[in-house]
Amino acid sequence: MDESQNCDTRTVKPLAGVDMNLTQIICCGALIICTVSCSRSPAIAVATTSRFEPGQVWTFKTPTNEPSSATLTIAKVDFDSKSGPIVFISVTGLHHDTWRPYHFMPLSEDALNRSVTALVKTNAPLAGDDLREFQFVYGAIQRGVAKGELGKCLTITVAEALEQANKPPRDSAKKPWWKFW
Repeated sequence: MDESQNCDTRTVKPLAGVDMNLTQIICCGALIICTVSCSRSPAIAVATTSRFEPGQVWTFKTPTNEPSSATLTIAKVDFDSKSGPIVFISVTGLHHDTWRPYHFMPLSEDALNRSVTALVKTNAPLAGDDLREFQFVYGAIQRGVAKGELGKCLTITVAEALEQANKPPRDSAKKPWWKFW
C-alpha cells in the first residue's frame, strides 16, 4: 500500500512535547467538547443545603406596626428540586391582635435571607403545642400544594407577608395560604 493513501500520520507536539498525530488531536478535542457540553453548570444546580437549620432563632426586619423585638424560629427546611430550600418558620413576639396562622410561614431561602438580621440562638427547636400546631399547619400546606391550591413557598420577605395579610389575594383562583385551614 502506498504511504500517501494512509491517514495523515504527521506528528505535532501540541502539549508539552507529547507526540500526537492529527487524528489523535481531533479525537481529544471532540472528547473535551463532549465533556464540557454534557456537564451541568454549578450555577443552575439546585441547592440541597441551607444556611438555615431547625432550631435557629433569628431577629428579622419587622413591619412598622410590629415590635422590632419579634423573632422567628426555623421549624423545618425542605428541599424542592425546582425551588431549592424551602424554610418553614415560626414567628413570635408580634402584637396579640395579629392573626395566629401567621405564626407559621414557608419561605424561599432567598426571601428569608432578605428578612433576617441577626442569629439570636441555636438549638431551640419547636416543642409542645408549638410543635403540634406546626405539624398541623405543615400538613395542611403540603396538601394544598399537592392539590394545586397553594404555592410551595412565599418569595416575599416576612415583613411584606405580614403587611399584606389583610389585602385580598391577586389571584382569586388560589386561596391565600393563611386561609387554607
